[in-house]
Amino acid sequence: MVRNILSAIVFLPLLGAALVLLISREDKRIHRYVALLISLITFVLSCLLVANFDHTAAGVQFAENYEWITSLKISYSLGVDGLNVAFIPLTALLFLLCIVASWDRVAGLKGYFALFLILETAVLGTFAAQDLFLLFAFWSAALLPIYFMVGVWGNKNREYAATKFFLYQLAGSAFLLLGMLAIYYIAEPHSFSLLDLSGGKFTSARIDIGGRSLGVEHLVFILMLAGFAVRLPVVPLHSWFPHLQAEAPPVLAVVLAAIFIKTGAYAIVRVNYALFPEAANWFAPVLAVAGAVNIIYGGICALGQKDIRRLVAYSCVSHMGFVLLGLGIFSSTAFHGAFLQMVSHGVYTGLLFFLVGILGARSGQYDIMNPDGSVGFGGLVSKAPLLTGFFTVAVFSTLGVPGLGAFPSESLVFLGAFPYHRLLTVIGLGGVFLTAGYLLWMYRRVFLGKVGEGAGQITDVTLREQVFLVPLVLLCVFAGTYPTPLINLAQPTINQVLTSLNKEAK
Repeated sequence: MVRNILSAIVFLPLLGAALVLLISREDKRIHRYVALLISLITFVLSCLLVANFDHTAAGVQFAENYEWITSLKISYSLGVDGLNVAFIPLTALLFLLCIVASWDRVAGLKGYFALFLILETAVLGTFAAQDLFLLFAFWSAALLPIYFMVGVWGNKNREYAATKFFLYQLAGSAFLLLGMLAIYYIAEPHSFSLLDLSGGKFTSARIDIGGRSLGVEHLVFILMLAGFAVRLPVVPLHSWFPHLQAEAPPVLAVVLAAIFIKTGAYAIVRVNYALFPEAANWFAPVLAVAGAVNIIYGGICALGQKDIRRLVAYSCVSHMGFVLLGLGIFSSTAFHGAFLQMVSHGVYTGLLFFLVGILGARSGQYDIMNPDGSVGFGGLVSKAPLLTGFFTVAVFSTLGVPGLGAFPSESLVFLGAFPYHRLLTVIGLGGVFLTAGYLLWMYRRVFLGKVGEGAGQITDVTLREQVFLVPLVLLCVFAGTYPTPLINLAQPTINQVLTSLNKEAK
């Protein structure tokens, strides 16, 4: 096996960004091929990583640990276990497909591809980091490429959306920084290593605030949770997301919905649950309630959208509620459902946003309904049957139809949650009906009925577009029919996390 394969996976895109920046602006074809080659090598290495991963072991594998800032006990520490190993190849695949999708649709390719590859390094690093300071560095590094990509290549209100995104994320990072510093100074010995800090070592620690002694675990848990919740996004900290999705370039919208927001849910388990099991037990009902709120609120907001991008964005807010609900129930079934939902949602929502981008590129609009109440698209099943077929798979995967995307994950969440929180489970099931309502409403007006004005310029998908759509369709079917390999990857680590959480509950 390649030594330091994780470092290669994480930093190859950054090397690719540097190469793109060194190439002359006029050599547009070289920009494309360098970005494609680097992203392809990254994906191949990520597949090798998974192929050599021991799914029967719960501990960290492919570990790399080097001293970085010795005086502060900060280390360059990477590793994978059942919590993050599936996200490495999924991230690499989606970035690869996004580069293929951007091939001839973006002006200023040099800066665009450079920023896109920098973002890939930041996201991969966030998943792979095993040091809290390093995780925070990657977490924050993702903000700048997104800000500039939206601000430069976004739609009409791009400056507002980019600024709102950056301010929300900066506020979340401020909470994380405060929590991270508190963790460092109360740990004995001082450390940022997630492996050294895990296991509830702060249960008895106290902190003096205004002359009062308070348990530090609960306070730091709240600080870290607030930072991660902004990115997830959790209602009411979600409003940056629909604005950003409506204004972001289409392929960036894919990455934001399919991968970027998953770092928030992943970090809650990696940091909050691993470091603060006692506080996690105390806050678990809050997370479960927040999940139910996300499901219903996101679904209701999606019902009121006339812009297809915002509709799908609120659908993401709703579906992240299933993740929160599963994480708020400390049962193996619900936890596996939440993990599976994070992975499968990355596939089917990525497919959905790719298709929304194709619709927008063809027609120049995203309005399902025109201001006068007439249908904006309509009748695409006769004009673009292949596009309709791909869209059908994406819509019914999101609906949770048996055999496609969301069905196993949502079923596991409900099965695991029902014995513990029956009311919240029933509320969550209401979200399934809301999902059917807004998606079928959108599908009928875009693809069925008479051909509308917005459908006049739309042609069927090209061969190159099929190259990045077909793999996601196959993965939707795979996740919906045979999720066992994904469950097996995560099972030992999830069982280890649940053992620690349930031990503190006793």
